[in-house]
Amino acid sequence: METEYDEEFGNNVPDLNIEEDETPFVGSISTTKESHMSILQKKMIEIEEMFEEQEEELNTLAIEKQELNSREEAVKYELSGLHGAKVVLQQLIEEAKDS
Repeated sequence: METEYDEEFGNNVPDLNIEEDETPFVGSISTTKESHMSILQKKMIEIEEMFEEQEEELNTLAIEKQELNSREEAVKYELSGLHGAKVVLQQLIEEAKDS
């Protein structure tokens, strides 16, 4: 083991020996990367679930809207018929008064 003189401490400090096949913290970097990937995948699943829920809600609203539009058209058609009947009855009342 080689040593070098450290002026700050005034003593000999041994060199840090790292074997060539060893890389410090590789395991922790890999674990951290896997941890981040896991978090991102979980978030992706959450977002996909939220997306599906909103898509279902939108489809439900579209169906309800279509049903309401159909009911609205039916009511408008009925009102049109009632208005026509009202006009005819009003004319008959006026004719009955005049005669």
